[in-house]
Amino acid sequence: MPRTRGESIFFTAITAWMMVYAMTFYNTGLARFIFRCIFIKGKSPKGTNDIQNEAEETLHKTLGC
Repeated sequence: MPRTRGESIFFTAITAWMMVYAMTFYNTGLARFIFRCIFIKGKSPKGTNDIQNEAEETLHKTLGC
């Protein structure tokens, strides 16, 4: 823990930056999950890209959406 006023300001700034950085990743991941599971709700038409279809099926089974 910081002992002087300068250390306290520095510690607060670094901690705040780390929290904002972590929340950005969390919100980005949450937005991608919501977009894929709620708005897309389906798969690409068969035959367009078999690898992508297989990956999407695995994702839907894993995430339960």
